[in-house]
Amino acid sequence: MVAEHYSTAYVEKFTLTSHSASVNCVAFSPDGKYVASGGDDHALIIWSLADGSLIYRLLFQSPVECLLWHPDIADTVVVGCQSGSLFQINSKRHAIHIGVGGRICCLDYDITTRCLAIGIGQEVHSMHERALHQYVAAIKMPSPPKLNQDTSNLNQGSRAVGLHFHNKGENLIVSYLSHGIVCWHIEERLQLWTIVPPSDTPRIGSSALSPDGRHIVVYNMVDGLHSYLTGSFRKQTPGSHYKFDVRPQSKHVLQVAYLHGGQAVICGTTAGNVCIWDVESREYFQILSHNDDVIHAIDTCQHGRYSYIGAAAAEKGQGTYVKIWRATSSRVHRDNDLGDVVVDALNAIAFTPLFRQKKRVGGLIVVFSIATAFVVIMCGAFAKGTSISWGAVVRFVVRLLLRLWFVLRTFGGELLSVVAGIHREMVGIEGRVREWILERVRAELRQFLQI
Repeated sequence: MVAEHYSTAYVEKFTLTSHSASVNCVAFSPDGKYVASGGDDHALIIWSLADGSLIYRLLFQSPVECLLWHPDIADTVVVGCQSGSLFQINSKRHAIHIGVGGRICCLDYDITTRCLAIGIGQEVHSMHERALHQYVAAIKMPSPPKLNQDTSNLNQGSRAVGLHFHNKGENLIVSYLSHGIVCWHIEERLQLWTIVPPSDTPRIGSSALSPDGRHIVVYNMVDGLHSYLTGSFRKQTPGSHYKFDVRPQSKHVLQVAYLHGGQAVICGTTAGNVCIWDVESREYFQILSHNDDVIHAIDTCQHGRYSYIGAAAAEKGQGTYVKIWRATSSRVHRDNDLGDVVVDALNAIAFTPLFRQKKRVGGLIVVFSIATAFVVIMCGAFAKGTSISWGAVVRFVVRLLLRLWFVLRTFGGELLSVVAGIHREMVGIEGRVREWILERVRAELRQFLQI
C-alpha cells in the first residue's frame, strides 16, 4: 500500500511584517512550532507558528542568504550570510569556520552522517559535526563537468543553487546554476551521475528533492519547473513540466519545494502568485494570491493534521512580509502502482522459501552429506572386494565424530567468530546489491512507463 495525501484548500493564517528588505529564505522548524526567515536587512527572525508572534530577532553584518533548522539539536538554526560567515545559533551564536570565502548560497544537513553541506562561492564543501557546534574535516567537491551547450555568457555558472544529501548521506546531489545536476560520492569525490538540462532551459534557479529521494524538481528560470529521476545513468529529458500561466517578468531566482508527502510541488512567481501543482496530473492544485508581488522564498511543513506554506515577498522595502498559509491534510492508502507491484514481485523472488528456511535446509544438507559419505565408503569397499563389518563402520564413525568434537571444542569459538563475521559481511553486501538492483529496476520502469 502507498500513502496518499488529501488536502483542503490553503487559507491565509498570518501575515508577518518585521522585515525591512527582501526575504531570501524561509524555514519551518522540524517540530512545527516555529518559522524562521532571513533577508537583505541582515536580520534572522523566528516566529511562533501558534500565534504569529515574534520570538527572536538577530542582526548580522551582511544579508542572510540561507538557513536551515538543525534536525538533531532542538531550537537550533544554521545561518549562512552573503559575506561568507556561517553560524549555528541556539541560545548563543557559534561561528563555523569553513576556511574559504564567498557568498553562502545553500545548505543541507544529513542526520545519519552528521554532515553539513555548504555551497559557498563557486565551491561545495561537506563538514562533519564532531561535537556540539564543532565542525571539522571539510571535504571539497570537485568542479562540475563542462556541458556540451555553450554557457560562456553565464556568470558564476558553477555556483551551487541546491544541495541534497542522498543514499543515507553517502552521496550529495548538487544543482548548479548552469552546469546541470551532479551526484557526487562524498568520501571518494567521484561523480556518480549527471543530469543535463534541455538546451532551451540550460539554467537552474533552485531545486528540491522529493521525500522518497527518487525525483528532483528544479526551477528552470524560463517558464516553470522540470522534474527528473534521480539515480538514472541514461541521458534524461524532463519527466514532468509544470508551467506557469505567465512567464517570469524578471530574473529573480524562485525557490521550489515539495509538499503533501511529495504529491505536490510549489513555487513562487514574479507575478504575485504562489503556484501549487499536483505531481501526478501536472495540473494546478491551487494558486495563492500575493498582491502582484515577487514571491521569492518558499518553504513547506507537515505537522499533525495541518500542512503549512511560508511565502515571502521581495523588493517591498518596509512593506516586506511573510505569509503563512495552512490547510488540513490527511493520509489515506491506495493500491500500489505498477512499478511498486513489479518491485514487490522481485522482492518475493529475492526471498524464496529456500532462504527463509535456511536452518532447515542446512540440517538437510548435513544429513545428506553424511549419508553420501557412508554410501561412498561402502561402494569403495565393495569395489575392492573387501568386506567391512558393521562394527568397524560404527567404530570409524565414532572416532571421526570424537575427533571432530575435539577440533570444534578447541577451535570452535574462533571458527564461529570468523564464520559469523563472513556471514554478516555477505548479508550486508547482498542487501546493498539487492537494494541497488531493485532501485534501478524501479527507476527504469517508471521512466519507461512514464509513471
